[in-house]
Amino acid sequence: MGLCVGCDAGDALPIARAGRGDPAVYQALLQRAAMPAPVLEQFGEFLIAEGAFRASQWGMKDVAREGRMPAGFVARHWQNAGIETRVELCRFAEMQLGEYGDEELHRFLGMAALTPSDVKVQSEAWSCLYRWYDSFGFPRRRPLAISPAAIQFFFGSPGRFLAGFERFLEGREILRESLQRDRIANLLGDPDSAALPWFVELPAETLAVAGALAGVMRDGEIDLMIRLACADLLGFLGSAAAFRGPVTVLLRTFQGTDMDLQSSRALERISQAAG
Repeated sequence: MGLCVGCDAGDALPIARAGRGDPAVYQALLQRAAMPAPVLEQFGEFLIAEGAFRASQWGMKDVAREGRMPAGFVARHWQNAGIETRVELCRFAEMQLGEYGDEELHRFLGMAALTPSDVKVQSEAWSCLYRWYDSFGFPRRRPLAISPAAIQFFFGSPGRFLAGFERFLEGREILRESLQRDRIANLLGDPDSAALPWFVELPAETLAVAGALAGVMRDGEIDLMIRLACADLLGFLGSAAAFRGPVTVLLRTFQGTDMDLQSSRALERISQAAG
């Protein structure tokens, strides 16, 4: 490690290349070399190219502090990263969020959780995001929610949310991931009523989501808790007069199945909303 004590920032990449494959060299550079943000990003690119980017590497916590590795590093290098590197990028994003909670990075990690991809990566995005939420005690309804604020923050518009949410529901691998069962069920089962008028303005897109919810309910490989939450969300959608008829038809298709009781409860909610 002595080779890095007092070394100039410009020496970092040549030293890294000379020590290619040696974690001790990478650690020394991370801990000792006073690399400014642009050089740190270049060093991070080198580690990714070498398949050596590890969030657990000694020195990474210091690199994650505000003003060091740029907050946009993870997003900029996501597209060309392999599965294992994306997992590490999720973990590094969590470290950066823990240091200073950058909004763009928060948005990126949330979208990584909601966008179907390799299930290992998508599940890691969920875990990293929710560990960060848990670290400062968010209430039950987290920032990642079916609410006007979350829709605007993560998607920018109700239309983009509905299209993205339909894709999420159709990406069944993450729904079969037991580690994320409770988180996904809570997301589905706790919508904000203030979002419903937005959905009424987009009937075709909302009914496409309703169809995707029914598809999840029919999938016996998905945990019952998530399937029950889908029925609850259908009941929420059906409480709007614009969706009452088609959602009622969907829910009645579950009579005599393991979704019968929950579907009946959703139908009761719709009936009560109708007065």
